[in-house]
Amino acid sequence: MADITMEKLIAFLKADLLFACCWPLPPTATKCEIIRNKIFRYFSILHGIIMMIAILYTIYSNRSNLFLIMKLCCELCTTTEVPLQIICFTIQYDRLQYVLYELEDYCKRAKPEERNIFHRYINSCKSIYIGSLCAFTVTALLLIISPIVEPHPFPIDIEYPFSVDYQPLKIIIYLHHTLLIYQSYTQVCSNVFIALLLWFVSARCDILSNRFRAVTKFTELRACIKEHQELLWYGRKVTLSIRYVILASLAVSTIIIIFAGCTFLSRQPMSVKSTFFIFLMSALAKVYLCAWPADYLLSASTDIAHAVYDSIWYERKVDFQKNFVHTLLRAQHPITVNVPCMLPTVSLDYYASFIILEMEAYYQRAQEYEKKIFQQYIDKCKPFYGSILCWLAMTGISVILTPLFSSQSFPCEAEYPFDVQHQPLKTIIYAHHILIAYQSVIQVSTNTFPALLLWFVAARFEILSVQFRTMTSMKELVNYTRKHSLLLRYAKEVSCAIRYIALLCVTFSTGAVIFGYLTFMSRQPWTVKWTFLMIAFCGFVELYMYAWPADNVISTSSGIAFAIYDSLWYDDNLAMQKILIHIILRSQRPVTISIPCALPNLSMNYYASVRTCIRFLYYFLFLRCLHLSFFKLIYYFVFKNLLFFSTSRQFFHIWHLCVL
Repeated sequence: MADITMEKLIAFLKADLLFACCWPLPPTATKCEIIRNKIFRYFSILHGIIMMIAILYTIYSNRSNLFLIMKLCCELCTTTEVPLQIICFTIQYDRLQYVLYELEDYCKRAKPEERNIFHRYINSCKSIYIGSLCAFTVTALLLIISPIVEPHPFPIDIEYPFSVDYQPLKIIIYLHHTLLIYQSYTQVCSNVFIALLLWFVSARCDILSNRFRAVTKFTELRACIKEHQELLWYGRKVTLSIRYVILASLAVSTIIIIFAGCTFLSRQPMSVKSTFFIFLMSALAKVYLCAWPADYLLSASTDIAHAVYDSIWYERKVDFQKNFVHTLLRAQHPITVNVPCMLPTVSLDYYASFIILEMEAYYQRAQEYEKKIFQQYIDKCKPFYGSILCWLAMTGISVILTPLFSSQSFPCEAEYPFDVQHQPLKTIIYAHHILIAYQSVIQVSTNTFPALLLWFVAARFEILSVQFRTMTSMKELVNYTRKHSLLLRYAKEVSCAIRYIALLCVTFSTGAVIFGYLTFMSRQPWTVKWTFLMIAFCGFVELYMYAWPADNVISTSSGIAFAIYDSLWYDDNLAMQKILIHIILRSQRPVTISIPCALPNLSMNYYASVRTCIRFLYYFLFLRCLHLSFFKLIYYFVFKNLLFFSTSRQFFHIWHLCVL
């Protein structure tokens, strides 16, 4: 395993993925080979469709058995992937033929330093991909031999509209199932083939970055620019040839995750759950095998611009600089795998978020003056957030201890359609209410987590402003410009990660404010009004926990432009002035938290705007004018179920975090 080369890897995948029909014939193939290849593809598609029909018949025959339908739906998705992906590979046959011919030809002509980069990529990836292939192989073998230890006669537990207990029909159906399982296995493993293409493009980007860093002559620059243009064109060919295959794979994996997750969370024996757990892990592994190289390709194709910055381009002639700037602008658009209106850019951000890891890594590498700025932010925020957390903890404890000082039996005054006064049911329900109260306090407290991310982004912008004010050389300017680009990308990831959580907070806080102040304006005792006034106050506090740091991010991200103005940029040379003006223009668009048509820019202006206050007033006046009986209904709904909004928000928070 230590001496795997590109040639050996290509030869292995050609043999292992024969039934996946993903590897096209070489351009020199004879007419007989082409006809034979087409017949084999049509046979593979027909074979998968026959199994799909059999599974659909079994689902129809057992439509009252929910568990069996769940299992058969997972098997149907896996079976559907066989003809679906073969059709996708067939449609992109010509593109794949060119892409693979170019890959094999490049590997044959590769220089020793290029082979070293390929070898480094193989060593960094082989453990994950070999482990995945071994896991898929073991799973397929276990399915094939499952009739030996289980009561069903065939590997896939389906029914036929005719008798299958006599020979040789039974052997034929068993072989049919075995071949279908092998086809499904090869289609799952075809994600390794897709990953190979993406890793190859990434390796070529790294090779080109090294060449840009070593450029010293105009002829070398022209050769690098030409190669960059060819690489972008080749990368575009690769993404166009595999994007629909990835879309089909992700669609099937999503459906499998839904069915497997629902069954895994249901009340089924562990033996049953283990089967669906295998489906779940296989689907997640398939997504990761494609998302990892696609994410790396995003970085590798963008790093070409950083490689150009690292070279000493600003010390060259004007025509030399113009070519470099042209390459920089073209490298701002990374090579992405997406399908417009159907599939977003495939990356690890699509698969999972690494925002927290980057925040922790940055703080560990932070210099002393950067840590002082972080400490200033902490000192500024800790009185407010610390008091809020203490107040929430005291509120939760008081709710839990309510039955000790009142006539109600449980912390939440809820009713049940059965007797709850006997043990141990009463203790179980009490513990259930305590857990709900604790979860509600935790979910409200999680508003400090998005606030932490926003304050961290704001602090990094302030640190960068200090660096721009104190820069003295072109080398520092290039470094800080690169930091600004990376920080804008990170801030956008933070914004995308928390904006829907912010929308939920705004929505539920608005509901709490409306019902709280509606009751406060009614003819109720002051003891009741005080309770609802606290609910409304909680709504305003939650919104403020988001609005304050979001407003600070807007200010600090725009403050980069003022920091550059404060520097002596007008006394520097022309190249330095152009870069600084470009950063000033880029800083005119601040980082905001918003959702089109749903959530405006979250800031202190939104929190305290006259329009928002008038909108709340309209809500109050409208509801206040309604009939008293309707108000009583609202009062009963809110007062008898004080935890409704908190538990609903808890569900949506957890759901959104699972999606991320």
